Amino acid sequence: METTITKQGQTVIPAALRRKYRLKTHTKLIWIDTGNGIRVVPAAKDPIKSMRGLYKGLKFTDSLLKDRRGEPAALICRRGSRMVEMHNKIC
Repeated sequence: METTITKQGQTVIPAALRRKYRLKTHTKLIWIDTGNGIRVVPAAKDPIKSMRGLYKGLKFTDSLLKDRRGEPAALICRRGSRMVEMHNKIC
């Protein structure tokens, strides 16, 4: 699907996508620069609930406990839309 940007910087979301993702009038959108392009996602109505499960499977609590004990812990880095555990590397 292709749209055009107006002089005012506006564009139209195709009707098929508005229906599919239930986008209504006044729905807020978040524009994300991924470095390779632009990603547009609807803003969560409850941002706290939208963060639930973000660190699932990364043993984030273990990492925090190791840090408190002074043990070396893995770094948790964002790779696109997912979180990745990195051992002895810079994010």
